[in-house]
Amino acid sequence: MKIQEKTEKKLPPIEKIPEAYSVLADGRIKEVDDNTYLITSSNGEKEYKVTITGNRYRSNDNATKFARYAGYPILAVLMYKHILPQPEEFLHLFAGINWNAINKEYKRDYAAALKAALESKHISAEETSEIYILIKECYDRFCELDIVV
Repeated sequence: MKIQEKTEKKLPPIEKIPEAYSVLADGRIKEVDDNTYLITSSNGEKEYKVTITGNRYRSNDNATKFARYAGYPILAVLMYKHILPQPEEFLHLFAGINWNAINKEYKRDYAAALKAALESKHISAEETSEIYILIKECYDRFCELDIVV
């Protein structure tokens, strides 16, 4: 008899939430059918496929394939399907951000990359604070989901 180990869900960095916001803000998500979605990368060079079977989510992005956590394409699909919240009043601020370039510039220091992206939008400290609260709320909701990546 084989005993199956219970594994904890590996969580993405919280900064992947705003990368998913950008997918929605830019309209870079295409619904193929109820269970298949195509997401274009922020620099337009790659296209990722997200497939859903029950509560199982699969994607061919590097974070999902190699790091084994839900990468931004999966997070974007969860937002698109209204399983995770979107910051409706701030979503436009995430349009046009080339996360690929910013993440490379900041050597994958995602917190610094997010800070730089928000500073480039010239928004107030109060709005920035509100955005960070919304990101945390979305992340907390993701942590509660019963999904398998």
